[in-house]
Amino acid sequence: MFFFEVALGQFSNLGSFRVFSICPLFEGISASMAVYCAVVGIFYNFINVYNMVYLFASLNKMLPYSICKNNTECNEKDPNQSKTPEAIYFRDHIVRNAPEEKYSGFIDYVNWRNIGLLLYLWITFTVAIFKGVEKMKRLPFVYVPICYTVFLLVLLVTLCLKGAADGIAFMFIPDWETFKNLKTWIFALEQTMLTLGLGLGPVITLASYCDFASPAHKDSLLISLSAIVGSLLIGGILFSVMGILAAERKVPINKVIGQFKPNYSGFVVQVIYSQLFSRLPNGVGQLMNFLFYATFVMSGWLSLVMYFETTIFTIFIQLPMSRISKMKVNIAVFVVCFILGMFLANKVGDEIIWNMEMHLADFGLFLIIILEFVAVIYLYGVFKFCDNIELMLEVHTHAYYKDFVLLQNQLWFSVSDAVKDKNCYNRNWCCGHFTHHRDSYKKFGAIQEKGEITKNTFT
Repeated sequence: MFFFEVALGQFSNLGSFRVFSICPLFEGISASMAVYCAVVGIFYNFINVYNMVYLFASLNKMLPYSICKNNTECNEKDPNQSKTPEAIYFRDHIVRNAPEEKYSGFIDYVNWRNIGLLLYLWITFTVAIFKGVEKMKRLPFVYVPICYTVFLLVLLVTLCLKGAADGIAFMFIPDWETFKNLKTWIFALEQTMLTLGLGLGPVITLASYCDFASPAHKDSLLISLSAIVGSLLIGGILFSVMGILAAERKVPINKVIGQFKPNYSGFVVQVIYSQLFSRLPNGVGQLMNFLFYATFVMSGWLSLVMYFETTIFTIFIQLPMSRISKMKVNIAVFVVCFILGMFLANKVGDEIIWNMEMHLADFGLFLIIILEFVAVIYLYGVFKFCDNIELMLEVHTHAYYKDFVLLQNQLWFSVSDAVKDKNCYNRNWCCGHFTHHRDSYKKFGAIQEKGEITKNTFT
């Protein structure tokens, strides 16, 4: 699927905001992608605000969440994980700006520090997108090696602590009973889609900036493998800390995981990572904390720039009035997103973000991906699309790829026939609609004779 989107964007050179003009009936996919990117950007940007607060905590002589500070509620050995110094710091200083008993009104209810950091991030997004994302294409060659180096360094430091190896073993020893649960596979699929950005538009948009003859198949494989390696490193750090906590409390690791779930909404990882750095020697903990969260902030910032590139260009192209000034569209989008993000800067902001994240990769994202397949594989044609790939890459498309997408094609033929028999859908009307738009349809490479399609047909 990742290669499918990369090839689609690179061959068309149109971006997610125009590529589905090949099928006018499915142009709404571009709008759906733009909306999804905006929603993702709003709450993920606020998670980046939390990461920045943790980053600044590294500048103290001692990590502020490493010990209890005159708080009668604090208990460093709390078995339920809800009253540890790391948990209280997250609740009272990351999400809120003061303990709840000190709230005196609306001024204290809103975390103005987080709003200031949020404003700073939106300003940097505005400047970066206005200058052009294509100028940043060399940046990943710098920050990707840095990310993996930092994650590997943190993992190696973590393995020096007692119990970390048990956590790694727990990570790779499967619980076969969970494989029988359908939710396990659904969660894995959702995480994969969000990790690779499938169905959201940035993959198609970024691929459209590539040269026409770039080896998309090799790039797709490399990016997918790097995502797997990154997930393994982050997961290794997470489960290592679980093993450390289990060794301290002398309980099974799965019981430690269960203690976290009811207490932190979706921000278990923030509390877990802080429990790692607070257990490192003074100086080493600050350094690891700084490198780790600096990497998180950098990677999150770059990812969100690509997401909002998709949203802004979709608006800029679809609305006639936006052709007056791209900068005005840029500023308008960020002002609206900043105002919506301000609603997350309160004492229940983490719960709002958690609920949004839980429903992000729900039915809507699945539907967008399915419609992508229908538009390109079913209506455009699997063999035409494979011919386009062969023309672009000058390599023969392997039979397994054609068989896979052809299977999707035949599946949708069967579904559409079944629906048609119930008089709910007229396939002839759909074919007639695309025949009416034959000229624009051919521009994507739907000419019957092989070899007549070139990149210039898109201009």
